[in-house]
This record gives sequence, structure tokens and C-alpha cells, in this order.
Amino acid sequence: MLLSSSVKNLLVTLAFSATFLPDTKVHAVKCGEWYSTDCLGDTDNRYDLDSTNDIVEQAPLWGEQAGYWRAVSTNFDSEGNPTQPMLFNPTNLEDGYGLPYKRDVTISYVNITFAGSRAYEHRLTINDPAPQEWCDANPAIPPAMNALNGGVCGVNGYASWTDSIKTSSYEKDGSIVNVGGALSFSQDTSFQPSGGIGTPIGGDTIFTSSYGSNTGGESTISKVWTFTNKAKTMADAQRSQYNTFGDVSILIGSTKLQYTKITEEEFIQGVQDEWAAKNVQVANRGEVPMQRACLASECATEEDWCVTDPDCSESPYQEPDADVRGEVIAGFVVAGAVLLVGALYVVHLRVIKKQSERIREALVKRIAADINVGFSDQALTVEGLQEEFNKIDTSNDGLVQKEELHAFIMSGKVGTISESDFNALFASLDDDGSGEIDFAEFISFIGKCGTQISTLSRKEKLDQISQQISVRNGNEVNVKEV
Repeated sequence: MLLSSSVKNLLVTLAFSATFLPDTKVHAVKCGEWYSTDCLGDTDNRYDLDSTNDIVEQAPLWGEQAGYWRAVSTNFDSEGNPTQPMLFNPTNLEDGYGLPYKRDVTISYVNITFAGSRAYEHRLTINDPAPQEWCDANPAIPPAMNALNGGVCGVNGYASWTDSIKTSSYEKDGSIVNVGGALSFSQDTSFQPSGGIGTPIGGDTIFTSSYGSNTGGESTISKVWTFTNKAKTMADAQRSQYNTFGDVSILIGSTKLQYTKITEEEFIQGVQDEWAAKNVQVANRGEVPMQRACLASECATEEDWCVTDPDCSESPYQEPDADVRGEVIAGFVVAGAVLLVGALYVVHLRVIKKQSERIREALVKRIAADINVGFSDQALTVEGLQEEFNKIDTSNDGLVQKEELHAFIMSGKVGTISESDFNALFASLDDDGSGEIDFAEFISFIGKCGTQISTLSRKEKLDQISQQISVRNGNEVNVKEV
């Protein structure tokens, strides 16, 4: 049985839609479920909340840098010459504000600590007193320009320190970002925010870059640290500093450093020995061992840390709402479509059945109205049916054409039927699809119209008619039961 055109159209539409459903998305569901798209965090740890923010776990090379170090620095000015003492001038951004001490070679003690997502570096540098000949050539006015903190030029050395703090980055790739720091010889020795990055390169090298304000200007420092032995207890570093002056950055100087790893005891003793050997004033010596987390007058607050610390700030890499997988949507839609089409098909069958009953009733009523006695014993004979067939067959060729049946049905007495009902009626009569109805097809159709035959057993009477037709035509006519 053929489907109606509306059902066909629905099926075509559903088939077309299902073809493109894999691209269909429904948002705001949890990722990584059987029905949803994968989580970005499965392949990109920036989005993975369970991925560690621990700096050393992300990049073990940082762990090799942790500990206590003694550093020997060889310093050069912007021309590549050994750095000489300079009068202290905190506004001199072109040449650096300068220190009035021996500066070609200096000794520093460095403590580097990693604690989860946070990193601390504390550097204590001890300068020799300025050469006496330089002091004689530079009788500073005021005297504080050739010796700091009330010291005597050529007599007292100088101890300076720096704090630098960093955190792991939101990239979760082993890189770190600067939070800020403090300088002992700046006008404000409290914590100051700064920027910059650091990242391991290969298995031996670490690159860092930092920038921040420097007495009203901007200073940028870059450094490349390279371990020089397998035990990673020795390292070399190259450091360059630029100050922004006007629209350009000017090289202030560069430094070559040689690091040797030492114990905490050696660190403390070494600092104290340097202070004594270089006659650093007690008030200028600072605090070793440290009694708190920083050397600055004011340490970084938790709020300062959490500007960049991924453990206490929100990462820009947030797992977005997932999408329902297209194939899941397609599955549900197709399943729903199958159920819908099934229901429509059942309805379709019922409609067709009612249509068949209706058009059969229309023809039978038309024939019965013409006979005037209904399907009585007298009328329901071969002769009676042949007479009715002949009334329809106005061309007398033994076959009923579509036009003849149409004229018979529409000739009154039972009203009219629709064109679609008439076409269905003709198709029901024309069993062999020849486009014409013979007497055997006519009898077969009448045999299906049981509800209109009421005065005797339909099966019995039709069997009699079939036998009569067989005797007359020499052929057996199959009168179907319904």
C-alpha cells in the first residue's frame, strides 16, 4: 500500500535533516559524558582543574635551581668596560643611578625557594669599599653621594639586597610570571609590583625577564641561566639591564655570573664573613638568617600574590559549556521520527480503509438505487449483475472505461464523491491495472462489499455466481472474501 503524499514529504524532510544533524549542537551540558563533547581539559591541561599548579612538578628543572648559591659577578658598563664606582644619583636613568663602591667584581649570596605555585628569590650582595683614589677624586657634596647610610668613602663597604617573587602561570607549562619585588637602595623599600616571565629551555637552561619601575623610569632585566655540570651544582648566567629613557631603551650594563651551590650553613657564614671583611656598617648589614618571608620593609600581601597565582585566582582558561554530540541528537531525532512515522502510517492505514469502505459503499448504493430492490435474492444473480455492468458499459464493448464509471457514479441518486475517492474506487475495481474493468473484476469487487449485501449469505450467493460465470465463460472467476 502506498503512503500518502504528506507522509512521504515528512519522511523526506526527516531524512534530509538527519543528514546534517551531526553538526547540530545543544549547549550548556557537562563535558565528557557519553552524550556530550569531550572536555578541553582532556587534551589541554590549561583547562584541567586537576592539573597541578606546582612549579617544580610542571618543570623539574626549576627544582634544580632551588637552594643556596654563592655568585661571583663580573660587571660591565654599556661600553663593555669593567663597571666603576659612580656617585649615587637616583634620578640618573641613562647610566643607572650608580653606587659609590667597587663594582667590577662583586659577591652575592642567593636563596631560591619553590613552594607549590610560588617562588621566592632573595639576593644579598656585598660591595667592597670604593678605592681611595676614587674617593679623593670625588669629594661628594653632599657626602651621601659617595658613601651611603652615613658610611665613609673608601672605608666602608656596602650591603644591598633584592626580593623577587613569582608564581606559576595559567599556561601550566612550567613557565612562571613575576609578581614583584623590592630593592634596598630604592627610595621605597617596600614591595612593588612588576612584570616578567621565566621558562626552562631544554634540560639545562632557564630564561627570565623582568620589568618594573626604577626611580620614576622603567627598567628591564633579562637573564639566561645555564647549569654547567651534570650534578647541577654549578651554573653560569648572563644578565643585561636596560633603562627606558625617552622613547628608547638604553643598555645600562651587563653581568657575567658564576654560581656555586652551597649549604644553608655555608650561606649564613659566607654572608657574615663578607660583611666583616668589607667593613659593612652593622646598621647596613640586614638580617641573616631571615626571620620572615622577605627582606623588604613590607612584604607582598596575599592580595598581591593572587594577582597571578593560579591557586588563588581565576584562570582565563575556563572549561566552556559542552555540546550534546550531534550523533546523539541524530539518534534521538531519528528514533522519534521512526515512532512518528509509525504512528502516521497506522493513521494512514485507517484512513485508507475508511476511504475504501466509503467508495465501495458509494458504488454499491448507486447500483442498489438503480435496481430499487437492493441486493435481494432476485437482484443478486449473474443476470442481475450483468445487467448493472451493462448499464455502466455504455460503449457495449464488454469493458468499463474510467470515463464510463465516472459518468455512472456522478449520475445522481447517491450524491457525489471526491475525485481522489473516485480514483481510488477505479483502482480497486481495476485489479490487473489495465485501465479497464471487465465483468470478472466487477464481480470480484462486489464480493468485497459485504456490509451492503444483507438478504442472504454473501459467501453462498457469490459462490453460486462464480459457478454460473464459470459455466458461461468456461473460466473460473475468483470472488474474494473480505
